[in-house]
Amino acid sequence: MNEKLQVIYREKFEILTPRLHEYNEKVGFKNKATNPFLLKVPDNYDSFKNRIMIFGQETNTWCKECGNKSAFSNNLDKSIQLYENFYLNGGIKKYRGPFWNEFKRIKKQVSKTENA
Repeated sequence: MNEKLQVIYREKFEILTPRLHEYNEKVGFKNKATNPFLLKVPDNYDSFKNRIMIFGQETNTWCKECGNKSAFSNNLDKSIQLYENFYLNGGIKKYRGPFWNEFKRIKKQVSKTENA
């Protein structure tokens, strides 16, 4: 699954990158396109009985570590690595707010079922 996602990401980045760089050159820092929140699934994803994907959180200067002060940097590998550290390795635990509170509630409920 992760290999398929990477292929899709790379194809889309080829299209997006020149457009986002051009856009970012024209606007002030506050309006710049930022790095996308690129998903990675756990290695045992296919064994899960329940597979839910939740969308909706703004990236809000996600991936500052990608360089370019969180403005779009075309750093696909770093963005995926940060997602893995954030979500799959527990970085999510410290985040609050309506989106993340509901996300954690759903995750907790789903995790109660066998082979979640």
